[in-house]
Amino acid sequence: MIESSKNVIHSIQNDVIVVSVQGSEFVMEQAQAIGNLVFNRYDEGHDRIILDITGVSYINSSGISMIIRLNLERRLKLVNIQKPVKDILDLTGILPFISEYHTTQEALADFSRKVPGQK
Repeated sequence: MIESSKNVIHSIQNDVIVVSVQGSEFVMEQAQAIGNLVFNRYDEGHDRIILDITGVSYINSSGISMIIRLNLERRLKLVNIQKPVKDILDLTGILPFISEYHTTQEALADFSRKVPGQK
């Protein structure tokens, strides 16, 4: 099932929350919608998040903060980071700590890989 709110569309695929930011900006409105979704609605049992920011060319401190929080508190994979956003994430020093993929399918496949020692 796909649902949307405040330029944020989400679905659950293989127990992974897949969130897509619609439009060219990732600002406070989208960050709040994602936070409500991930930390309130799907708090228990959904620690794997794919954030697709394909069309996003502008991100402010609210968007950056949400990416940092998701990366710290959940298992986050970003999909299709555009150059202006990648430059900002690099400038802030968080880009090396973010898992980046070209497609949602690549990120989903990576989540499904078994890590040595994982049950």
